[in-house]
Amino acid sequence: MDERDPNTESTSPPDDEEFVRHLLEMAGPRPPVPQEDLDAITESARAAWRSQVQGSAAHLSRRRFPTFALPLAATLAVALGLAAWWLSSRGILGPAAAPRTVATVESVTGSVLVETAAHGPRAITAGEPLPLGASLSSGGAKPGRVSLRLTGGATVRLDVETRLRFVSAAALDLERGAVYVDSGSGRQRAAIEIRTPVGTARELGTRFAVRILESARPALLVRVRDGAVLARQRGRSYLTPAGQQLLLRSDGTAERRAAPSHGPEWDWVLEASPGFDIESRSLRDFLDWVSRETGWRIAYADPSLADSAPGIHLHGSIGNLRPDRAPFAVLPGAGLEGEAVDGELRIRRR
Repeated sequence: MDERDPNTESTSPPDDEEFVRHLLEMAGPRPPVPQEDLDAITESARAAWRSQVQGSAAHLSRRRFPTFALPLAATLAVALGLAAWWLSSRGILGPAAAPRTVATVESVTGSVLVETAAHGPRAITAGEPLPLGASLSSGGAKPGRVSLRLTGGATVRLDVETRLRFVSAAALDLERGAVYVDSGSGRQRAAIEIRTPVGTARELGTRFAVRILESARPALLVRVRDGAVLARQRGRSYLTPAGQQLLLRSDGTAERRAAPSHGPEWDWVLEASPGFDIESRSLRDFLDWVSRETGWRIAYADPSLADSAPGIHLHGSIGNLRPDRAPFAVLPGAGLEGEAVDGELRIRRR
């Protein structure tokens, strides 16, 4: 029987076959090749084929041309087109092949600066797009927080005293501070990867936070609220599921512990929340949002109340209320009341 401490990271690598199987199950199917990329590959092959035909026609009168040359050239052009698409989709061929906008600012509090290749540091505002290569900094005299919506649908939030750069629409370089990622439920996108000087963290359909702990020997802290995160450091991989946190030190040592999905550790994430427009939304939608933001479970006092939640529509606004405070302002207007106990929001009629 294995008597190791379940809260301590094993120093031996996992079984390769079982490890890969688990990752594939969690990652799900890969997204299909976008139609515009297929069109570009096809056009590239046609252009190369036309160029080959024109060049070959000039020599046909002088020498015999093998009958297999043209099909071979077309096949080669398709292969080159596929290779070009693969390289450009990963940013290897330069920024021209990458999307012009990688994220949009959902909300911002305090001072958060953006810097691009074309412009020096300036304050960002809600609603503005962010280009590839943009760097964000939430430090300064009035440190702030910001919530971003990536082009693939995921959301990313920055804590105070954080600096982050967009390498691509899915790869982010975290130089200092902390970020929170909510990858959403869609799979038709690339997985979000947070790169740091200590190691990398790649989501597998999840909500998680990554923080660089500054000290004489910096460390990387990965805290997983939902799903799982695959962290890598010095050629080793660490799969961290929901309810756990992983500490990777710069000396190569690792430590894993239990971590709650709610509580003070997540307060800064709630402070950076972009809010929720309750007007004409159902009670079920609102409580689903509260649960996702806070990590609370929703419990109804009786089944009939749970059944009626989708048909109860709300009106008004919650303003700048944090997600963990909004229910206690909204529920009375629907003739209900709530109580948060041990990570559970209990709903009952007044």
